[in-house]
Amino acid sequence: MKTEKRLEKAKRIEESIRKLNPEKEWELIVEGAYGCAINYIAYITETKIREHRDMHKGLARFLDEKGFNKLAMLFRELEIYRQGRWYGNKGNGEVSQRVLDILDKIKELGGIW
Repeated sequence: MKTEKRLEKAKRIEESIRKLNPEKEWELIVEGAYGCAINYIAYITETKIREHRDMHKGLARFLDEKGFNKLAMLFRELEIYRQGRWYGNKGNGEVSQRVLDILDKIKELGGIW
């Protein structure tokens, strides 16, 4: 996927998940935020170092190796929420807000607004 298409996709998904009810639709918010993060991060690394990872497996390690330690830390946190919320079925609005805050931090680090 072309770099600009990744950014468009992430923005489109984020716009959709921000309309959801954080108390009732937390699974979709967490999963959507995770997908957005993967696309935002691919956009960031592609524009900065002309390299990216297409899948989530190994993404945090890739980010650490390339010097994007803060992005790696944020992505790891998202992975924990995703596993606990999607697979563990633990939901609440507080976590929904946290994953949206993480997206904001990822965009801030990448200069996306």
